[in-house]
Amino acid sequence: MKNYINNKFSKYLFAITIPLGIAISCTPESNIKDGIKEISFKPTASTTLITEGETIKYQDSSLNVSKRIWTFEGGNIETSDEEIIEITYDEASEINEGTPVGYVTTLEVTHEDGSITKNSFKVDVYNHIKPEFSADKNAALMGSEISFTNLSEYTESKWEDAQEKDQYFWSFPGGIPETSTEENPKVIYPTTGDYPVALAIFRSAPEDKALIVKEDFIKIVDVQVIGSTSNRLAELGSKIFLSYDADLQPTDAEKFTVMVDDTAVNISSVNVKSDDTITYEIILETPAVDNQTITLNYEGGDFAASGELLGPIVDLAIENNVVNLLKDKNPGFESDGPGGFPGTGWGNWDGTANNPEVYAVIDTDKHSGNNSLQITMDGTGTGWILNTTGHEAVEEGEYRLSIWAKASVDGIPLDFRSVTPNWSNVHTANETLTTEWTEYTLEFSTVGDENLNRNYWHVLRPNEAANGVQVFIDDVSLYRID
Repeated sequence: MKNYINNKFSKYLFAITIPLGIAISCTPESNIKDGIKEISFKPTASTTLITEGETIKYQDSSLNVSKRIWTFEGGNIETSDEEIIEITYDEASEINEGTPVGYVTTLEVTHEDGSITKNSFKVDVYNHIKPEFSADKNAALMGSEISFTNLSEYTESKWEDAQEKDQYFWSFPGGIPETSTEENPKVIYPTTGDYPVALAIFRSAPEDKALIVKEDFIKIVDVQVIGSTSNRLAELGSKIFLSYDADLQPTDAEKFTVMVDDTAVNISSVNVKSDDTITYEIILETPAVDNQTITLNYEGGDFAASGELLGPIVDLAIENNVVNLLKDKNPGFESDGPGGFPGTGWGNWDGTANNPEVYAVIDTDKHSGNNSLQITMDGTGTGWILNTTGHEAVEEGEYRLSIWAKASVDGIPLDFRSVTPNWSNVHTANETLTTEWTEYTLEFSTVGDENLNRNYWHVLRPNEAANGVQVFIDDVSLYRID
């Protein structure tokens, strides 16, 4: 994106205008025969390129009209028979590889002689610019260089020549330079203080402009500032570990903010870990769960035991590792329709995989979702063994394997396991099923294991008294819990 801003950026405000006095016609090709034939079908639009929330003025100047019908895809009005009408588009049209697919506006005119003419406009509706930026550090020693990254979205104009007029303008009060039109500038702050940063953006076609100001975004100090070196979500989403390269001292939990899916969650406490004094342990009242987005903010201001100042943290993304490690193994049997052995993620050792009288996905009795797996025992054989296909590598750590299960009668024994390919490491839980859905868990450690490949399987042992008994399995999960 090239920059053509020459005016001063004052109070973080800017005003840029371009002429839009155009009308766009959408008519069939005219016929030339014995001179120029008068055009009887003439719809026009004030523009066909706008930003969401804007309005297009349509006009039908066709001749000898007995009936007209406009159709406005994506507009605030679906249809109209008006000669002149203004339509507002509140939502951007669908994006395909960065380009709007566009909405279609159609006009159908019935003339007085009974003939019908019909044609369409394609209308591109762009998103508003979404301004955002970050810095490689939010606190630094005076004289240090700070790199800024433009993270804004929807900034590029539709056409290449219009992109020449697209503009960025940064303001860095107290910095050198104080302003910049680079996309990702670098700035030096020579004196201590708390400084705002602002970014203004102009898009030429369709026209839009946006401004973002972050107050006290940069802290410049005259002591060494250090930042965190690592972070991790731990203990099934209930804690965040934030580590530094220096021994930490006690802090106040009110200096920290944790956002989960853009909502602040309560923090019970923030402590220096007793067994790891370079790490803060941030305890959440409500644990994070699968697929949630987690960010951490810290206002800074604490000192390490060795005298360094802990710099502020702004919108630090925390990787959500609360993930069912068996999620690709069809753990709730939801990838299959009722009636047979699960087609995805599972196998067995007893040759009955394709026998729906033994193994069958059902939708009539389940713990959650739509399906569960029903296993019908006959009291003979070597056992009903179900296992996840393949072995998946895990990291060294602490894990919890969990299944939900029930049986048609009480007292059916079940063991389930985490197993390496060569059986060098086997962790087993032995349970007795009841007629109620119950969660059964197995906690195990892989710390120090040479082989970190694992799969899950369970065994229903033969039991003559169990002839005809049905066992139901659902919601198998494997989570890291440390």
